[in-house]
Amino acid sequence: MPGPRISIVICTYNRAALLARALLAFRQPGADVSAEIIVVDNNSHDDTVEVVRRCAETLRSVLPVRYVSEPTQGLSRARNTGIAAATGEIIAFLDDDAVPTAGWLAAVADVFANHPHASAAGGPVEPEFEVPRPDWLGPGVEGYYSILDLGPRARVFPRHRLPFGANMAVRRSALGNVRFSEQLGRTGTSLASGEEFALLGQLRSQGHEIYYVPAMRVGHFIAKERLRPEWLMARAWSGGLSLARAAPGPAQRARLVLRTLADDGYWRLREIIGSGGDPVLQACRRAQYQGVYRAVLPTRHNRNGPRLAAETGDDC
Repeated sequence: MPGPRISIVICTYNRAALLARALLAFRQPGADVSAEIIVVDNNSHDDTVEVVRRCAETLRSVLPVRYVSEPTQGLSRARNTGIAAATGEIIAFLDDDAVPTAGWLAAVADVFANHPHASAAGGPVEPEFEVPRPDWLGPGVEGYYSILDLGPRARVFPRHRLPFGANMAVRRSALGNVRFSEQLGRTGTSLASGEEFALLGQLRSQGHEIYYVPAMRVGHFIAKERLRPEWLMARAWSGGLSLARAAPGPAQRARLVLRTLADDGYWRLREIIGSGGDPVLQACRRAQYQGVYRAVLPTRHNRNGPRLAAETGDDC
């Protein structure tokens, strides 16, 4: 049974070399699947246009590659532009630094063909570190790097987990008018996040099923500049800020602050009694709490988050 037509949306900003890796991974798609690739250029000023042209020529006999320009900066804006340009029944999203495995496209097609109630899906995101993995990067902080592996069994995503935007797919009919919030997500070199969780959470709240697919695997490049504690703390703080911004109203923000205060108190108590756990994870939690407080309770003591000496790894 042939799978549904798939539109693969890759948003990019000033990462032409990484983008080429992602595109050329489709030279051997590994499946007879009707698909297209849409590259959304979010106002790059490197040689992205030329790289897309060359890769499109290389892939011409395999699947079509379309170039779309989105001059307004922002990953959410770029992804929404990709949705508007897509012709497929299934819209799959890859980061420009994520390289799909040979079976990725077939896995995307299969999950939606074989599970008619599946509205969205995601799979493992395996890190590809530019330099050796630091000793301090334990399992507790992997989520800040979009690392995900829920094992070898396909299933509905657990209640408190969702796919990462680096590797996810959505059924167009389930989306309806739902789009990525342009108040969330990366813009330029900011580390804001959460746009994919807001969208998928909205689908889940409507009763849609979201599947974990082990064969839908990608390798995700992690630059050496991100393997610094300063970057991780800034990422965690931005995550807290984004979490608060995603709350739809005052009541939800108030509940978020109460949960944050309770969680903060729990970890402080564990520290006092000598069982604080992973100190890096604990520091990330503290930074995330500060981000929540900054968004909901902005005071003169809480105006600035962690500062990076030099932000790198341009995202949309």
